[in-house]
Formats: sequence, C-alpha cells, structure tokens
Amino acid sequence: MHKRKKSNVVKILVICFLAFGLFSCSTGDDGADPVDPIEPDEPVAIQPCNFSLDEIEPNSTVAINCSIDMNGEEVTLPSGITLVYEGGSIENGSIIFSDNSVIDGYILNSTLKIKGTVPKLKDNFFQFDPEKWNIEEGVVSSEVALKNKEILQSTIDMVKQMEANVFEIDEMDAFFKVSAINQFGVPDGFAGIFLPSDFELRMSNNTFLRVQPNNLNKYKLFLITDGNSNVSIKGGNLIGDRDEHDYSLPEGDTHEFGYLIQVFGASDIVIEGVNLSMAIGDGIIISEKGHAFDENRIQSFNILIKDCIIDANRRNNISVTAGHDIIIENNQLLNVGQPTEKSNGTPPRFAIDIEAVRSDGVVFEEVYNVTIRNNIVKNSFAGAFIVHTGDDVTIENNEVESIIAYTVATGVKILNNKIIAPDVESGGTGIQAGGDFKSKDNVVSGNFIKNHPLGIVISDELVKVDNNIIENYTQGIKITNLRDAEITNNNISTPLYDYSRGIAGWGYADNVKISENNIDAGPSVVLQVSFNEGEDEPYTYTLEGNTLKGNSISINNTKGLSFKNNDIDSRLRIVSVTNSEFIDNIVNMSFAGNGFHNTVIIPDGSSNLLFEGNTIYSHAERDDINAIQIEGGINFKINENNIQQTTGVIAINVENAKSFEIMNNVGEINELDFFIKFRGENSVISNNLTTTGDERNDIVQ
Repeated sequence: MHKRKKSNVVKILVICFLAFGLFSCSTGDDGADPVDPIEPDEPVAIQPCNFSLDEIEPNSTVAINCSIDMNGEEVTLPSGITLVYEGGSIENGSIIFSDNSVIDGYILNSTLKIKGTVPKLKDNFFQFDPEKWNIEEGVVSSEVALKNKEILQSTIDMVKQMEANVFEIDEMDAFFKVSAINQFGVPDGFAGIFLPSDFELRMSNNTFLRVQPNNLNKYKLFLITDGNSNVSIKGGNLIGDRDEHDYSLPEGDTHEFGYLIQVFGASDIVIEGVNLSMAIGDGIIISEKGHAFDENRIQSFNILIKDCIIDANRRNNISVTAGHDIIIENNQLLNVGQPTEKSNGTPPRFAIDIEAVRSDGVVFEEVYNVTIRNNIVKNSFAGAFIVHTGDDVTIENNEVESIIAYTVATGVKILNNKIIAPDVESGGTGIQAGGDFKSKDNVVSGNFIKNHPLGIVISDELVKVDNNIIENYTQGIKITNLRDAEITNNNISTPLYDYSRGIAGWGYADNVKISENNIDAGPSVVLQVSFNEGEDEPYTYTLEGNTLKGNSISINNTKGLSFKNNDIDSRLRIVSVTNSEFIDNIVNMSFAGNGFHNTVIIPDGSSNLLFEGNTIYSHAERDDINAIQIEGGINFKINENNIQQTTGVIAINVENAKSFEIMNNVGEINELDFFIKFRGENSVISNNLTTTGDERNDIVQ
C-alpha cells in the first residue's frame, strides 16, 4: 500500500517560475535568500497560500504546500493545469477544470467539488482517508451508515472517472448501510457498494467495513456485476451483521441471501487476502446475470479467490451457483454454519457449495471448470465441499475435517486431500461420491481419510476410486447402485469396531471392478457385499487381485460375481450366490475364533458356481475345521483346487448337493478323516488326490 505522510512542514519560501508555469506560496521580500525547511518532526500549522487559484496560467504545474480556503467560491482553471500535493490543502469550494488537467489525489476531499472536464489523477492510485471524506466511524445510526455508503461509493466513482485503477484504504472501522427498500416497496438486494471495471480495491489489516444491522433477507456489501471485468479486492476485513440482524419479519423468511461479496455477471476477478465473516448468508457468492438459456445472459468467469480467511458465515462461506474458470486456493474456511450465542446457521452450511439450479430437466444455471485447492477447512457444520450440481470440478490438496461430496456432477476429481476428523465422535462420511443417480465420469484418488465411520461412499456410474488411504472406519468403502466403475489400489486399515466392514456393498453393481485393494480389517469383517439380487439384467462385477485380511469375508445374495486372484487371510463365506466364479484365489485362514469352524463355507441356496484353481490353507489352531464346507446347492464345479489342510477334519465336505462336478483337486490332508466327503445326487467326482496319491473319499449319491 502506498504511503504518503501528511506534511507538517511549511515551506517558507517558494519561488514562482512563471516561465515554466510553477506556482507556490512565498513570504518576505522578492529576491530574499531561501530559508532552510523546518524539520519534518516539528509540527507547524500550514500557512495560507499567498496566491489565488484564479491567477494560475494555462499549462502550469502548481505545488500545493499551503492552505487555500475557497470560502464557498467557484473557480475556473484554464487547460493543462496540474495540481501537485506537497502537504497543503484546498477546501470549501468548487474547481471547474478544463481540458488536459491533472490533480493529485491527496488534494481531494469532501469539501472540494470537482466540476467541468474531469481531471486525471496524478497517480494511478488513490488513498482514501476517512477523516477527509467525513466517514463517521464506530457504531452509528442507519442514516449515518447510509451516508457512509454513499460517500464511499461516490468517491470510488469519482476516482474511476479520474482514471485511477487502485483505491486504497488503510485505517478505518465503519458501518455501511447496504440494504434498502426500492421504489416498489420491495427489499432491494442490489443496494451495496458497486465496483467498476479495471479497478483494484486495496485494504489493510486495519480496514474494517461492517454491514449496518438490518432486517432484510438479502444484501450485498460489495457487488461486481453488469459485465464488469478486471476487478480486484485485496486485504481488509468485511463483516456482516449476522448476530445483530433482525430475523423476525416476515415470518418464515430464511434471511439467507446476505453476502459480503457477490460476483454477479463479471469476469477476470481477484479476491485476495480478504477476511470475510458473519454474513447472514455467504461470505462470497459467484452467480450470473440471467439464466443459462437467456441469449443475453452475462456470465461470471476467470475468477480467483486466494489467501482469504472466511469465517462463521451463516449459510456457506463460498457459494458458486453459476460461473466457470474459477480457482479457489490457499484460503482458510472456518466455522461455517455453526450456531453462535445469537444466531443459528442455515442450510446448506458448507465451506464451499457448488450448486447450479436445474429443475425438471431445465438447466437454469451452469457451473464448470472450477479448481478448489490447497485450502484449510475447520469446524464446518455440514461439510467441507459439495458439488451439488456442477461439472469439471477439481478438488485437490486440501486439508479438511469433514465431508467432500458430489451428487449431480460430471468430471469431478477429488485428489490428494487430507480428510481427518478431530476424533471419531465428530466424524461422519469422508467422501460422498454420487448418490442422486445422475453423476458420472468422476475420480476419487490419493486421499487420506481418517476418523470417519464412512470412509468413501460410492454410487452412480463411471467413477474411478483409487490409491486412497482409509483409517479408523466403520465402513471403509461403501458401494451402492454402481455401474462402469473401478475401485483399485486403496488401502483400508484400523477398523473402529469388531462389526466394521472394510468394503460393504448392496443394491446393484454392473461392470464394476474392485481390484488391487489392501484391506487389513483386524478382528472385523474384511468384505461384505450383496449385489444384483433380483436384477433381471445380466449385471457383473469383479473382485480381483485384492489382499484381504481380517475375521471374515461375506458374499451373499449376489449374482454375476467374478472373484479371482485374491490373497485372503480370513474365512470366506458364500451365501445365496448364483452365476458366479471363484478362481485362483489364495485363502489362508490363520485366525479362527469361536464359531468359525470352516475356511470356506457355502450354506444352502447357491447355484451355478465355479470354484476353480484356488489354494486353500487351513492352519488355524483348531481340529474341527473343514477347508471347504458346502451345505447344499445346485450346479457347482469344484475343480483343480489345492488344499493344504494341516489341521481339521475334512478337506471338501459337501451335503445336499445336486449336479456337482468335483474333479482334479489335490491337497495335503495329514490325518483328516476324509479328503472328500460327499452327500448328494447327480454329480461327478473324480481324480481328486492327496499329495500321497490317496483319494480317501466318502461318497454317497
């Protein structure tokens, strides 16, 4: 921020160079020797000028280092005049400028009226001094707050007319009335402070602009609209009236549309280093003027929000309802929607909410090409980020405590975020990937999720979920109603409870591949899925190449499963499964507690199963475990499996079977009663041998 100190020095002798058009004040006799200037730290009152403005010649540069009180008069200056500030002042009058004039911004004040041809400011920046412009700071009446707003707006407009593009405010703490009733008696939501194109509002940490408390449902402290472009707001503190707002009337009104900054049909916008807090609605909202189907709509695009602290706004900290090519980065987004002693929050209550309006197939608003990165989110009431309705949104490298979600969205990428709840009691869902049956082409990758009972919830279609780490969960990955998806290379560990599930799923799964995941479920359930029961379509899904360790794996009420090349340290339970295959898996149950008497168990109710090429180790320290226990079923093929049963009773125990094929299985059985014990009908059992060549079968058909 530019600094120019107010002068407390009087230049006693100033020479008039008429030939060069330089005017200034002088004292003493003509031709007197110049007097050394007084030291800057010695305050001396500014002396009146000993010349008049109407004496100035055309094309002159005048140094104002003395005071001019115009006593209400009006003076017309010739063309080509430049007024330069050197510690003096011009007050209480009007200057009518002519062509090619320049004025130093430090000369301007509330008592000096500028008329005629608008002069150009000497510099491209202007420093706003609230004292010089009669801003009344502190708590004030609504009438005074309205005056404050009008002063600031008119000064911005004047500076813009004078071709300056930087408007600076340093020390100021004032209230501004930015709400009003329009000529029709309706609350006017556009009564805020407007910022023009090619303009930068630059504030400091000592700048506080506060919304005057009001009772209206909508307001904007700052508004950038009407296609304006190349606008920046940097620094400062913008504070809403959340805890002083009157929410009483009209009854039932949500009072959620009060914003500190609204970008409403504008482009090339920068909001940087601003502190925004306590709005009744959002800290920042980005929207467009008109609807997506309007031929003359004005879109919002090329918007950067960075390095801001956005805190304790009542609805969302940032909302995007229409816009594109937006970057939101390096911000702190805090306490959104949390109740205070004087006000509750109002939904949705997210740190960032992307929510374009679509209804009954009509697209009213569009949001696309948004990047949300490197932000910190803490203590958000509902969650960190939600893409409720939007497309091509990248959410990456953020540190948040609560949910990142999308519902009706395409092209969303949730990448490399840390989603860590302070504790499991405050945790919920880490990532919600879909859920409205209308999302597709999305990616969830490289995230670290901890202390959330639901790690990742996945549904809809065309989603890739890979390389995520999930710790301290009840359900690590929850899948429901999913198609054309890949869930790969995720690492899931440290369940919260014995009933936790590493992966859980139900509904339908069509062309879904769950592969190369590593689940260490400890004493809890590694995997429990129930897909495609009752589906008439030939849906299929694959569980392949996973490393699965824990108490048990339960696959039930499933059709169309290909379960292959998995490395399992767990019991495998297959219940009411049809048209499925279990191929080339390694099953090694090293743990068996009470009630876990078999390594692979298939109760009655399954049909059309292929169980082939699996290696089964049953080394649990029990002597009552069967490697494969089948309690009924129709049309099974159990072929070419290798069973290493060092303890237990029977390698393959089958009861109540129909149309089975059990062939070419081999294994080491030690002192088992039988290698194969079969009770069933219409089946083929042949060439099943122990490593010693002993069949040792008990077959009854």
